[in-house]
Amino acid sequence: MLYQQSIWRRTTAAPGSRQLASIGSRLFSCSLKPLLAQVSPDYDKVSKRTRQRLFSSSTHGGDNEGGLWLPSYDKPIYSIAAPMVAASDYAFRCLCRQHGVDLTFTQMLHARNLCRDAMFRINHFDFFEFTSAKDDLPPSIVESQQAFLDGLDTDKLQLPEPWESYRSGPLIVQLAGHDAAQVLKAAQLVLEEAPNLIGGFDLNCGCPQGIARKGNYGAFLMEADNGELVCEILTTLRQSLPSHVSVSAKIRLPLDPSLLEARIRRLVRTEIDFFTVHGRNLRENKVTIGAVHLDQIQRAVEIAQSERSNFPVVANGGVERFADVEHVRRETGTVAVMSSEALLETPNVFLPASTDLKNPHQLLEQQFQFAREYLQWAAAYPPLPGVLGNDGGSFNVVRGHLFKMLHRYLQDHIDLRDALASHLHTNRLAHAYDLLDALHHRYSGCSDEKLLQLESSRPNSSWYRRHWDSKESKVNATPPKLCQTLSLPDQKGIMKERIAMLRAQREAKQATSSSA
Repeated sequence: MLYQQSIWRRTTAAPGSRQLASIGSRLFSCSLKPLLAQVSPDYDKVSKRTRQRLFSSSTHGGDNEGGLWLPSYDKPIYSIAAPMVAASDYAFRCLCRQHGVDLTFTQMLHARNLCRDAMFRINHFDFFEFTSAKDDLPPSIVESQQAFLDGLDTDKLQLPEPWESYRSGPLIVQLAGHDAAQVLKAAQLVLEEAPNLIGGFDLNCGCPQGIARKGNYGAFLMEADNGELVCEILTTLRQSLPSHVSVSAKIRLPLDPSLLEARIRRLVRTEIDFFTVHGRNLRENKVTIGAVHLDQIQRAVEIAQSERSNFPVVANGGVERFADVEHVRRETGTVAVMSSEALLETPNVFLPASTDLKNPHQLLEQQFQFAREYLQWAAAYPPLPGVLGNDGGSFNVVRGHLFKMLHRYLQDHIDLRDALASHLHTNRLAHAYDLLDALHHRYSGCSDEKLLQLESSRPNSSWYRRHWDSKESKVNATPPKLCQTLSLPDQKGIMKERIAMLRAQREAKQATSSSA
């Protein structure tokens, strides 16, 4: 019995239960046509051949051409979806696998919260890659997911034909914390919940956000003592967890480049299985983002492999499109490449099909197809609320994904962007489908010439480039001629989006207080 079925069973006595039961029945009984062929007809054949070529031609890779190998997984890993808060939900992980991602991470889970709050665990534990059901969901979450599905037209439901293969895949849980015993306890709680289902645990040593500074984790924990406490935590995990469970760390470059060698050697000596290097330091973030330092990632690889022969290192940063994957891998000698921002907008970034777009119409259809595919996965597996709260949390996860996949087109139609941001008007999956249809309809009959005149066709209109409004922003993964400073109207558009989201949050609070 699958996770969806536990939801259907729990809601059979509730209003609208027949509709939900019908949805669940259709998910398991209907004959579905493949969607992936619309993007890459030869996905299975092409992606395998291309990735083997990609990762066998490193100029610095030594004997690491075989990709990343996890103790519990019998295939090489070349492409990785990064851990992303409120964005690494199970439905999105399935979508990533559908488009060529080999390994996915959960969102970051704070060890302290995992250890002290049972509801936090329930709100975040969506480890469904290899399990059959989760029967202990409390009524509050089930109700949230039922509301999320209310009014959904069953004709909208359609999963890719081979969805069973996309539903499963290696999974790593990322933890954050600064106390070795507490982080270990958190990992053990996860293993108790999902025995034999977790491929590994990763320690967050790279988050540059202010909340990481307050919580003493992420890049700030690493910078505090150049990794001594981090290494204590990693050593504890590696010595205490089963050998078939990998232990890893995701780090950034040090603020002081002279500290890189000591930091890398210390990490390797903890006996962890691999680490990921984001090729920027903690100050190179958002509007202050700079070019990814591929030479420093390469240096980290050389140091690690001088400490332990063929030690696997993963590269992160500087990937906007498929060509960047090859470039990053070739220049750094890493065994695999991780993507975050680009995947949120274009989940097929690891496939050659992502380079086949010839005109604005093809790009438009691709982005709307991604959005529809994600909604289909979300209908089958309503996201757990996570950090976004039981009241509307499931849809808030979906809302975030739609903003990213459709970012450039929502700039053309501010009214629909505001509607998506409104918690009062857009809070169910059926609403999302209606908004998606309305947005898509507005481009009906648009010629390529007309599309090229719109904001959505500007090079910097994508989600990936949303912070390219700073003169200091120089991303080396794309030709310099595309690195342009945003115009005043573009900056105003971004500000309007932020204002719209704040207004929607205020409306939601007012509605909650008035109903109380």
